[in-house]
Amino acid sequence: MTQHAFIPEIQKILSAEHIDCAAVIPFSACRVINPKKLAQFGLSEDTVQSALVFLAPYHPNPAGTEQRSISVYSAARDYHVYFKGFFERVCPALCAAFPGYTFSGSADNAPIDERHAAIAAGLGMAGDSGMLINETYGTYVFIGEILSDLPWNTFYETASDKETVSEPFVPQSAECVHCGACRRSCPMNTNPFGIRDCLSAVNQTKRLETLCTEENGKTEQDYLDYIRFYGCAWGCDRCQTPCPHNAHAKATPIPFFRENLTPNPSSDDIRRMTDEEFCDRAYAWRKRSTVMRNLELLEADEAAGLPRADTLEAILAVIRRAGSFMRSAHDVERQAGAIDEKAGDANFVTVYDVRVQEMLLEELHRVMPDADFFAEEKDNDPAMLAKGHTFIIDPIDGTTNFIHNYGISAISVGLLWNGVPVFGAIYDPYREMLYEARRDIGAFVTDRTGVSRKLRVSDRPMEKGVFAVGTSPYYRAELGDRTFAMMRRLFDAGADIRRLGSAALDLAAVAAGVADGYCEMLISPWDFAAGALLVTEAGGIITDLDGKPLDFSHPTGVIAGTPATHQRMVEVCRTEG
Repeated sequence: MTQHAFIPEIQKILSAEHIDCAAVIPFSACRVINPKKLAQFGLSEDTVQSALVFLAPYHPNPAGTEQRSISVYSAARDYHVYFKGFFERVCPALCAAFPGYTFSGSADNAPIDERHAAIAAGLGMAGDSGMLINETYGTYVFIGEILSDLPWNTFYETASDKETVSEPFVPQSAECVHCGACRRSCPMNTNPFGIRDCLSAVNQTKRLETLCTEENGKTEQDYLDYIRFYGCAWGCDRCQTPCPHNAHAKATPIPFFRENLTPNPSSDDIRRMTDEEFCDRAYAWRKRSTVMRNLELLEADEAAGLPRADTLEAILAVIRRAGSFMRSAHDVERQAGAIDEKAGDANFVTVYDVRVQEMLLEELHRVMPDADFFAEEKDNDPAMLAKGHTFIIDPIDGTTNFIHNYGISAISVGLLWNGVPVFGAIYDPYREMLYEARRDIGAFVTDRTGVSRKLRVSDRPMEKGVFAVGTSPYYRAELGDRTFAMMRRLFDAGADIRRLGSAALDLAAVAAGVADGYCEMLISPWDFAAGALLVTEAGGIITDLDGKPLDFSHPTGVIAGTPATHQRMVEVCRTEG
C-alpha cells in the first residue's frame, strides 16, 4: 500500500493526542479473535469497515539507566486509564467529523489481533519476543484501535488531487533481525530454578502456591526466589532491554506516560496510597497485597546487605569484561617484565594481575561508589571488613597456572556486608562459566550460552568422594610436609584427590557437586571469600581446619565439604593429626 496522508480532520485529532504512529486498514485485513467483543460495541463483522490502528509509546526515557523495582510500563499510571480517556475524547471527535458513522475504541482486551493489525498497517514488525517493534519507539508501545463502519479509504487523501484513496489495500509484513537477544535474556528460558513460567506472570500471581504442581515439582519458595533473583516486583522488561531495535528508541511524546512516575516504589509508598491513587496504577488489578509482597521481598534482601538485582548484574558484567581481558593474555612467561615475585615461595604476580585488579576496582567503584576494597595486589586494612560493603578480590586466582598457560585460573570477587558474605562470584574465563552466590537465595552457575542452573553439593559418602586439595606453595618450608601428610590421609579416606591450582575453582567444584570437599592448610581471604558463600548457599559447610567459622581478615586454613563429608574431613585434615 502506498503511504498516504490522513485527511486534515483525522490528522488534527491525532496530533492533539500526540499520536504520530497510526494507520487505517480495511477490517477485512484484521484477524478477529473475539467476536463477542464486537457485539459489545454494537458492531458485527458485517458492519465494520475499518480499523484505525495507532501506537501509544510509553517509555519516558529509553536512554536512561535509573534503577527500577517495577517494569517500565507500570511506572506511569495504568495505561487502561490512558486509553479510557483517549477514547472518551477521540471517538466523539470522530463522530462529530463524520456524522452518521460509528467509532468504537479498544486496547489490550480487543476483538482483533492487535499486533497482526499493527503489522498489516505498516506500524512495525514482529519480534521474536512476541512484541511489536516500531522503527521509532522500539518495543515500548501499546497498541490501540478504533473500529468504524466508515470505509477505510475515507480516512486518507492522495497527495496529488486530494481525492479519496481508491487503490486496493495491501497488508504490510515485516520481521525483526532474529538476533536472539530477547530469548537469551528471557528469565523463562534461562533462570536457574528450572521455572518455565514468565516472570511477569509469576510476580503478578496473588497466590504463588497455585503455580506449584506435581508435574513441575516447584515450591512456593522457588517462585519467591525467582522474583528475588531478578529483582522485579511487577512485570518484566528483560526481553526488551537488549533488543537492538530499542538501542535508539525515542521517548514518548505523550504527557500521560511522562507524568506521575513511580519507577521505584517502596512497599511503604504502596501502603500509603489512597484507594483512588492505587486504583490508577497498573498493579492494582492484582490487589495491593501482591505488589507489596514482592516489594517487601526485595527490601528485605537489601536491608540484609544484598545489593539490588540490577546492581549485581552490573557487577557480573564488570567481572566478565575483566575475564575477557585476562583470557586475551598469551605466553606471559615469555613477556619481558611481565612477572614479578612477592614474599613467599613461588608467589608470583604478573602485570595482568595488576591490570585486572585495576579494572575491577575502577569499574566496581562506579557500580558501588560507597564500597571499600580488600584486594590481593594492594595494601589492606582488615578493619574495613566490619562496616558496610567491602569487596574482597583476587584478580587472578591461580597465577602460576596463568603464567604456564594452563587454562585453569579464575577471577574471584566476594562482597561482605558488615563482615558477613552476601554475594560472591567466580568467573572461569577459559570455559566462560560464571559461578555466583546470593545470600539466602542460592548458588548458581551460568554457562557461555547464558543458561543458568542452581547448584547443590553432592550427597556422596566420604569413601566415595573426590577431594580437591591445595598445597599452600607460598608456605612450602613451614607447611609442605604437613600438607602432603594431610593429603595422604584424605586420599586414604576417600576415593581420590585432585589438585587444580585455583582455590576459587576448587570451591566452585564443591558447590557444584563435582568435588565432595576441599582443604588447604593456609590461603588468603581473597582466595576463599567468594567460594565460601558458594559452598554454603549450595548446602555445604566451610570452616577453618578446626571446624570453626572462617575469619576473612587474615590467611587461614580452609575445609569445605558437604553434610556427608565435612565433619570427617575435619577429623582427617586436623593440623595436629
